[in-house]
Amino acid sequence: MRIGALGIDDTRMVPVNGEVENNVQLVGFLEPQSFWLLAPAIALLLGASASLWISVGQRSTSGLLHLAAGVVTAAVAVDLVPEMIGPSKILAVVIGFAAGTILVMGLRALSSHGETESTEAPGPRKLIGLLSLIGVDLVIDGLLVGIAIAVSGNGAILGIAISIETLALGLAFGVTLAAGRVGKGRLLLIMFMLSVLLLVGGGAGLLLAGSFTGNIRTAVIAFGAAALLYLVVEELLVEAHRSGDTALGSLLFFVGFGGGVVLASISE
Repeated sequence: MRIGALGIDDTRMVPVNGEVENNVQLVGFLEPQSFWLLAPAIALLLGASASLWISVGQRSTSGLLHLAAGVVTAAVAVDLVPEMIGPSKILAVVIGFAAGTILVMGLRALSSHGETESTEAPGPRKLIGLLSLIGVDLVIDGLLVGIAIAVSGNGAILGIAISIETLALGLAFGVTLAAGRVGKGRLLLIMFMLSVLLLVGGGAGLLLAGSFTGNIRTAVIAFGAAALLYLVVEELLVEAHRSGDTALGSLLFFVGFGGGVVLASISE
């Protein structure tokens, strides 16, 4: 197995009798599938850039988040759950799922604590705390996209979902930074740094899910599934309802899920 700069080449070990003994295929940043690592970062920058000139209403933001939640749910159902099923995988699934749950609940506790403090602190400290929390979230998002690419060999479903999420994030956060009197140049620089965190997380996800086999790989997949379910239930849908709950927004959740399943069927 040869590992290059943030990429891993295919390795085939073929015994004398011609039977393939080991065939491991990992996806690197130079492969076509790596576009789905780049797409969320690009969407974040586009959203932030657009926020400098346009203002997106709460209902539109709610619709985008509902759509993203549906596609993420489809990604979990199509890409991750099938890899977790089997009598020999139960222990690995329990360990990985528990680890993912503990991590996201710990991050939730830190986030809630930070929000409580930020209500007492003025502008700059509030923005720094918000940037830190979003940076951690984006690293995890990138990590999950990398895992999905390594597991499915494509990652399109989750890549699209996270791209929709980061587009909405860029639109909303750009407005927040502008309200805090952050200049346009600095705003774009901050968003660029956040997009780099996405790519760092994506590279780590590729290495984690692609380098391991057997029960360790199953545990990594279960970890990703727990984090994605938290993303849907406690982040995307909560924020969507906070932005403005509409019948159209709820419909977009089902459109996202159905579209994700159809996309998976087409790519088979």
